[in-house]
Amino acid sequence: VVRTQPGRQAAVMKAVQDRLYQLTPSRIIDSVSAFPATRQRIYARGRSTSLMLGALSVLLLAVTAFGVVGLTSYWVAQRRRQIGMRRALGARRMDILCYFHTENLLVAGTGAVLGVGLCMAGNLWLARSLALTRVSPGYIGIAALIVLVLSQLAVIWPALRAASIPPAIATRGL
Repeated sequence: VVRTQPGRQAAVMKAVQDRLYQLTPSRIIDSVSAFPATRQRIYARGRSTSLMLGALSVLLLAVTAFGVVGLTSYWVAQRRRQIGMRRALGARRMDILCYFHTENLLVAGTGAVLGVGLCMAGNLWLARSLALTRVSPGYIGIAALIVLVLSQLAVIWPALRAASIPPAIATRGL
């Protein structure tokens, strides 16, 4: 590592290379580059890995959201008569929305608690077995919170469809 004054970098890099050859003629100098270029080359692999993991995380979150939408849509289809009956007995649209959000929060919350526990145990095992640094519990908590919020957002559309079921559905097919 050689420090230079601004504007003299190219000349000093050439002089350093010549001086190193004078000190040790058998020296092999593969390349001479400035520190910012070296730093960029070294961190390129880590940057691309981070981008790939970020894209994979977004994809997995999208699959999770679509799974929640599909599961809630199935629940709505299975309970059309029950929802119509509740509406006929005086349940408001907001009551139906709260019902599906509460049900989804219980399912997703149970999964989040189990996931956080498994993540903490796996993180501890990896840190001990492979001498890796442990992930901060704050990051794990933020990830669980993101999944919970995502699942609550994903249940909105099917819950709105359920809330729009007219009370007359309950009397059909008797």
